[in-house]
Amino acid sequence: IINFYERRIRRLLPVLLFIIIIANIFSYFVIDPMKLREISMSTLFSVFFAANIYFHYFGDFYGNSVNLSKPLLHLWTLGVEEQFYILYPISLTIILKFFRRYILFFIILGILLSFFFAVYASIGHKMFSFYMLPSRAWEILIGSFLGYLYYKKKFEFNINYSVYYFLYIACLIIIILSFFFIDIYRVSHPSFITLIPLIATSIIIFIESSKNKGCLKILNNKYLVFVGKISYSLYLWHFLFFAIYRNSYLEENLTTKILIIFLSFLFSILTYKYIENVFRNKKITSKKKLTYYVIFSLSLIFLINLNYLYNKKIISKYEIDNIYLTEWKDTKQILTYVKKNNLKKFPINNKINVLTVGNCHSDDTFVALKLNQNNFKNFNFIL
Repeated sequence: IINFYERRIRRLLPVLLFIIIIANIFSYFVIDPMKLREISMSTLFSVFFAANIYFHYFGDFYGNSVNLSKPLLHLWTLGVEEQFYILYPISLTIILKFFRRYILFFIILGILLSFFFAVYASIGHKMFSFYMLPSRAWEILIGSFLGYLYYKKKFEFNINYSVYYFLYIACLIIIILSFFFIDIYRVSHPSFITLIPLIATSIIIFIESSKNKGCLKILNNKYLVFVGKISYSLYLWHFLFFAIYRNSYLEENLTTKILIIFLSFLFSILTYKYIENVFRNKKITSKKKLTYYVIFSLSLIFLINLNYLYNKKIISKYEIDNIYLTEWKDTKQILTYVKKNNLKKFPINNKINVLTVGNCHSDDTFVALKLNQNNFKNFNFIL
């Protein structure tokens, strides 16, 4: 277990701490003090692998637009993963010691209990179900189930190659379509709908791990394998870059999105080569060097965030008579949206026309109505 934890630390922690430091530094220049305090809190939770807990209790639902500008929001998944990594090896050791013959039974039982809890929680406790380990563990345990089958050499089935090809392509199509048609706003997730991409993914893993897979080379070509190798760094960088940009005064468009994606890949390659690989190699980085790096990084993170939380000079720049100034970034976004979406006159149709009149608050009302146009299909809105 200790060896497993050391490998997890070497794999995940060095680049994570580095990117959290970068996120904190960038945030100082583009984010107002009130949001800076929120980022400080999410940072402190993240270094203890509890970002999912923070965003459940102090955030909004993942897909809400306000969340897309939070630089460390994506670390909620790492919180779930690490909590699983802490508990699962201990549970597995106990089962292997006392109930070795029933290990498959316990894995399946864990999948079923977590899955049905997720289905139940997604109805009345959507935030909890989305962010927390008890309703997410079943998704990772399916991987444990596949790992058990592979370890016991139960992956060998004499199936015609044409069947393999059909299943492989069908499952790839299902996964791709899931990106476009599974709307977390309209369906309960995680729940039964989540089974669709998970089962498709499991079948692909099953086929790729089988000696009877023939010459399927769609996912294991060298280019996609390389993306897989840098995927952890890519996961950490891409959301951070987008969130920082969304907090700037610049407009997000197709060109900027392409540029951010390019930068995400570039920085991911660099951190994969010079941080991930360096710290994973025990010949290059000893336990002592790893320990020093972690202690130094954590100390720096705590010092930066204590400054953000308690430095009154930072807050005073945005405060007049104990009232915090309106954040111009939000105001500018609203004005830009109004300019793009408001019409000079009502369209000619049979819908009810609604004219919003007033001061700056009317802008907010108009934006709220237009963003929820699907709920008001029989109305036209102009400002």
